[in-house]
Amino acid sequence: MSEGTVILAVDDSFESLSLLVELLTPAGYQVRAADSGELGLAAVAVGPPDLILLGLHMKGMGGIEVCRRLKSVEETRDIPIILLSASMDAKERVAGLQLGASDFITEPFQPEALLARVRTHLSLHRASASLARQTAVFRDANLKLQAEVAERQRAEKDLGLSLEEAERARRALLGALEDQERAAKALRASEERLRDITSSVGDWVWEVNEDGVYTYSSEKSRDVLGRAPEEIVGKRPFDFMPPDEAARVGAVFTELVAAKAPIRDLETWNLRKGG
Repeated sequence: MSEGTVILAVDDSFESLSLLVELLTPAGYQVRAADSGELGLAAVAVGPPDLILLGLHMKGMGGIEVCRRLKSVEETRDIPIILLSASMDAKERVAGLQLGASDFITEPFQPEALLARVRTHLSLHRASASLARQTAVFRDANLKLQAEVAERQRAEKDLGLSLEEAERARRALLGALEDQERAAKALRASEERLRDITSSVGDWVWEVNEDGVYTYSSEKSRDVLGRAPEEIVGKRPFDFMPPDEAARVGAVFTELVAAKAPIRDLETWNLRKGG
């Protein structure tokens, strides 16, 4: 849901800011605008937004420096940042991703594509935050269980529990272990819900390992490449590109994988299953 969601648009182009406000406001987002990097940081300090659309090439403090400052502070580190630029080379992409930017959009952008990217990153951010909270609950429960077990062991050693008391302690421990298992199942369910979200968004979402091999593909691959996810996993992106295209994007892709940086908005030509 977009109601109540705050998006901060930062750019020194009045036309760009006006267009972002015109596109996002009817979609139900609360849009705040800042026409410089310095004002953007001040706006975040007043009240952190849910997502930031950040112009890359601004006079004074540029988008890379603004991104670096936001990602270096714990209070703003997790805010999704989408960088905007009329032109963006491979070094800028790598620098932005290494700093923690979530995505890139090249201007002039398509309104539908911009709204889809915004929705996707807001959904992923909310899912990640929910998973982090549940992970913290699981960790606290595990620490509590360990403390209870240690205390029970000390009590058994110091007081010499009777058989009846030892049986009660055993049942209590089993109950605690069952609680831990339930917490573990809840964590696995959260991870499955996160995968469900990636399957429901409009974009094709995928994941590669450190060798550049697909380890996950959402169902959207059927629309993009005419291939089921199981036909994608285990392959490399270059397996679905014409030779010239594979050579063109190979350097950028290899550099991103080597840097262990997220790979987003790397636009390529791909061959569908029928050629």
